[in-house]
Amino acid sequence: MTIILSVEEFLEKLASGQRDFKGCVFKGDFSGLDMSGLCLREADFIGATLKNVSFVGSDMSGANLSSADLEGSNFTGANLENAKKTWTILEA
Repeated sequence: MTIILSVEEFLEKLASGQRDFKGCVFKGDFSGLDMSGLCLREADFIGATLKNVSFVGSDMSGANLSSADLEGSNFTGANLENAKKTWTILEA
């Protein structure tokens, strides 16, 4: 079952202590959020706005970042193995 998350739903789950978002679909503008240390394996960020997001130490292996706007985001120590980055915006 695919779980589609809006910004509000994501923040609610994060506040309740959830750290595993494997396979979730992120839709909307998540700019400026802290996603450090989360399990984002195989997550779908297609077309999402993720400007200035911290992904420090996150497991993003197999994530789909196609057409996502990642300008200014921090991936220090993040696992991006097999992540898809077609048409991804990394810099303006």
